[in-house]
Amino acid sequence: MATIPLDSASTKDRDSVASDARPTTRLTREGYQFVFMLMFVWLAAILQNVNLLVLLSGAFSAMLLIQWRIASATLAGLSAQRFVPYGVEARKPFVVLVTVTNPRRWLASWLLMIHENFVLQSSSRGLWQPGQGLTLFVKRLLPQKSNETSYNCIAPRRGAYRFQQMELSTRFPLALMRGRVSGCGSQTVIVRPTVGTLTADWRKHLGIPQHGQTRRASAMSGGDGEFYGLRSYRPGDTYRWIHWRTSAKRNELLVRQFERDEKQSMVTILDLHQEGKSAIKSDLVDLAVELFATLISHVVQKDRMHALVSVLDQQGTPLFDVKSAHQLNPVLDRLALASPNKNDLLADNLKSVSLRNSLNEPILVVSIRAKPDWLVAADPAIANATSNNQIAATQPISISTNPSFFRNLRWINVNDETWKHLFERGQIVAG
Repeated sequence: MATIPLDSASTKDRDSVASDARPTTRLTREGYQFVFMLMFVWLAAILQNVNLLVLLSGAFSAMLLIQWRIASATLAGLSAQRFVPYGVEARKPFVVLVTVTNPRRWLASWLLMIHENFVLQSSSRGLWQPGQGLTLFVKRLLPQKSNETSYNCIAPRRGAYRFQQMELSTRFPLALMRGRVSGCGSQTVIVRPTVGTLTADWRKHLGIPQHGQTRRASAMSGGDGEFYGLRSYRPGDTYRWIHWRTSAKRNELLVRQFERDEKQSMVTILDLHQEGKSAIKSDLVDLAVELFATLISHVVQKDRMHALVSVLDQQGTPLFDVKSAHQLNPVLDRLALASPNKNDLLADNLKSVSLRNSLNEPILVVSIRAKPDWLVAADPAIANATSNNQIAATQPISISTNPSFFRNLRWINVNDETWKHLFERGQIVAG
């Protein structure tokens, strides 16, 4: 199994195209040499009028005809499938499975070559950059049989990778011609940011309480909270919580509802605002995205919390309400394509977040810049401690002045060295 890096590529994503196009053939280097020798023998047979040379030139021509016919016939009707796993992460190998099927009843395919090529999409220009390719060999493919082969790929960074159209070819039996036909079509693969690891004291360092829950009224029947109200009986409800007295008065079954404690929730924001005209290093953006992906994955999967995720980048401000590990998939796919934004969207986003102050949720912002001056000046604790309010005048939009909002706000600047001992980036894993 070969390991091929993708340079500057439940549930599997499958791309399958049958080879409906007719195979094409062209002479190989050996074939050109053979044709030159054939022309020399044919010319000598005409000039010298030697019957043996005429027979020899006819035999050589028959060899070319046999090569052309077999190379075309053994590729006709072949179908190929490419299987790429879902949820590929950068710097971690993933296995690509290729299946080739021969639907013919009697003719086998020999010395079959499968050509794959990978390219990386440039986020700045929207172009596909040249990548690396590989060739897989199938010694023999019997009639009405399938052959499976696989190889490893490693994407060095997050982004969109593309498997170009697959090509099937053979030079069997004499290597004088190379027959080729298209296999699978092109396929785009989204490579997610690598999820690293956090130290055990990351909450303590950021000042986020380890325990604490937000109580929300939930119209559920059950005895895990305070009495909330009554509702109509539904199939599956337990008979223990039927309110018989009220049901008799209204002539319908009514079931008690209770409040229950929901999981602790956290607001997470990725701020990729690019200040000034100077370009930001891609490594810095990747670091911020990987840290953010690690935080939300840790919060949802290990801490069993709900995460309200917002990504402020060039593609807009999507909002995800992540309550389970399964709901992380669209968030990680979105982070794979995140890029810096020249427009500052933080103020509008914080304005909507400040409306949730009553829930007393931690607000965690991962950014590629330091905390803006207008946000620092808006903190009531700082505003009361200083008489200079000139900075506050630069605030682009008013946000909540509730002290609890600023107490819950945590700002992580990836340029700051103080937090880096809390986060370890995922490294290349040997395949």
